[in-house]
Amino acid sequence: NKFLILALVFALLNMGAIFLIFGFQKYGDSQGYIDVIHRFQGNSIEVAPERVLRPLGPLLALPFEFLGEGAGLIVQNIVFYLLGAFLIFKIVDLVYHNKKQALFASLFFITATTVIESGLAYLTDMGAWFFYLLSIFLTLLYLRNKNEKFIILNGLLSGIGVLMKENGGLGLLFFGLMILLSGEFNIREKIFKIIRFGIFFLIPVSILQILMFKYFHFTSL
Repeated sequence: NKFLILALVFALLNMGAIFLIFGFQKYGDSQGYIDVIHRFQGNSIEVAPERVLRPLGPLLALPFEFLGEGAGLIVQNIVFYLLGAFLIFKIVDLVYHNKKQALFASLFFITATTVIESGLAYLTDMGAWFFYLLSIFLTLLYLRNKNEKFIILNGLLSGIGVLMKENGGLGLLFFGLMILLSGEFNIREKIFKIIRFGIFFLIPVSILQILMFKYFHFTSL
């Protein structure tokens, strides 16, 4: 699709310009994530327990640490940035059936100040936004196709999004509201669909809490 390709090419050019002009930006939270990476590498370094409750970003960064301190955070954000542009395009096209409108939506997203500042820095925000957008896309696909497997997949991926950052799990709220507001299901169906989503949402979150309690004696509770 020429409009989708154009959106991704523009995202690449925009990203290249940001790195060329501003470089790889660090913020107040950046060192905390880098410290967690070092802890996962086996270094005896003190990290704030709440940082370890969001381990997915540092874990994904580990294989790229040879590129430089915290470089894996930048690598994954580049991937999530492009995937975010792709998902925005697909979501808008799914809703409006207009690829030109989807192109403009992607352009607005990838040039948004917050996305440029936090999404392409030594942070994990871009990954969290990706999981939220992915959940929105899967929810819309479910409402179109009524394939119950999308609920299970959506719940699991939203739960995994929490492991990136708390707002990565906001798909739970989006799914719940869309089901509650839908006129296609009766109240019993709505309750069971939301419960099914919630059960699979809690699986990765619960596993993480158990591991954190075992190794760090700390949980979200």
